[in-house]
Amino acid sequence: MSILLVVILPFVVAMGAILAARSGRWKPQLSEPHCARCDYDLRGHLLQADGPRICPECGADLTAAGAVNFGRVTHRPTSMALGSVLLSVAVLIGVGLLFISRQVATPVAGPAAVSTKTNAALLTDLKTTAGQPWTWKELESRFKRGALTNAEAEKAIDELIVWIGKERARMGWMGAFALYWSGDFVKAVVPSLSSQKQVAFYQAYYGRSPKVSVSRRVREGKAVNYRVQWGGPFNLSGAKFVKALREVKLADGKTPRLRSSLAASSNEADWLSADGPADLVGTIALDLPKGEHELTFVVDGGVLPEGSELVGIGNRPGQKERWLKPLATWQATEKRKVTVVGKGEDVAQLVTDPAKDPVTTGAVRLPRIVVKKAPQGVSMQVKWDLRQGAVDVLMSVAMRVNGKEERMGMISIHDNHFSSMSDLTLKSLPAEVKVADVILRPNPELATQLVDVEKIWGKEIVFEQVPLERYDLDVEKG
Repeated sequence: MSILLVVILPFVVAMGAILAARSGRWKPQLSEPHCARCDYDLRGHLLQADGPRICPECGADLTAAGAVNFGRVTHRPTSMALGSVLLSVAVLIGVGLLFISRQVATPVAGPAAVSTKTNAALLTDLKTTAGQPWTWKELESRFKRGALTNAEAEKAIDELIVWIGKERARMGWMGAFALYWSGDFVKAVVPSLSSQKQVAFYQAYYGRSPKVSVSRRVREGKAVNYRVQWGGPFNLSGAKFVKALREVKLADGKTPRLRSSLAASSNEADWLSADGPADLVGTIALDLPKGEHELTFVVDGGVLPEGSELVGIGNRPGQKERWLKPLATWQATEKRKVTVVGKGEDVAQLVTDPAKDPVTTGAVRLPRIVVKKAPQGVSMQVKWDLRQGAVDVLMSVAMRVNGKEERMGMISIHDNHFSSMSDLTLKSLPAEVKVADVILRPNPELATQLVDVEKIWGKEIVFEQVPLERYDLDVEKG
């Protein structure tokens, strides 16, 4: 824009004006005498010494001043055309620049836009530029050369914490490149932050508290399943997130025995810990009467230097006391309610509302049945297309093939997790069998092995005459 205004536009105007001016200079060319009024050729007429001095064509007095032309004058058409074009271009450029100048100005981006701003202005900019590079690069540069105070650095981290909170709300966790632009600034300033601010920053990134899931209903005398999810798939540069389930407390203050699914027979507390995104999964031994009970989960979270050794059992972090030189630690408590039901009662309520039918809502779709050769006969496998619907699905799978019903396995749709086990091996299958029925029956007992299951679909689903994709038959060569 500045080159147009300072150099190009003045040059175009000057050249256009010069060429236009040159085109206006008349260039004489000598020729035969002509009448100035009618342009009649007077060569023969003027050679007659005694002839009249009037134009034989129009009668003009040829003795009058300027009555006879002895030459022609012409202008320069090329210069005129080129000059007009250049001046027109200059006008168009000028009009365009005037139009642009009247539009709403767009802030200039890049290093040039931030290098002249005050620290206070840059910190204010972070409210809208925390996910962009230039403000962070400038703040990092100023901090490293001592032009940004620790207090100002903490204000920048405060704005980053706000931005991280919005990202976590949008994505559910922090992505691999979430702090791509601000990462170098963070690495430079975190060691100089107060311990409280460091904890606040790590909490923002990894989560202030875990997500705790439990069996909502459990039979008398049975253990409660739990899952503790905390952290995310990606660590901060130079850091490692760790967590440990310290205890679960009942309303009366008692602390029941906890077991990890990784070592169900061990009472070693270090099994109740993990690093990174790994979940803590296990059971709580309860001996509670029928009714609703509240459980309080106490979980420690922390950040270790990236290269720290994990010294707990099985290469796990262990409980908080075993974490080596943590950068930050904090504790969270989460309360969950569990309903204890009688020994003969189902732990999941059966739902039969037609509007929540998994087939109607598209959660369970018409499956495929693939038949292949197997060492002991033929293998039949149901291929499912499962999706989360209006209600959880926990069902046993059976197949009616060649007039006989065979049990196959189960399917589970719960909390956006899908699993299936639908395989069957037969000694033989006649070549003429082309279809089979797939039968799904509610299985509330499966809910005792899961967490956060309260209601499941409660009616039988039958897919009749499903075509068999038979790859067990010999293909004719042709």
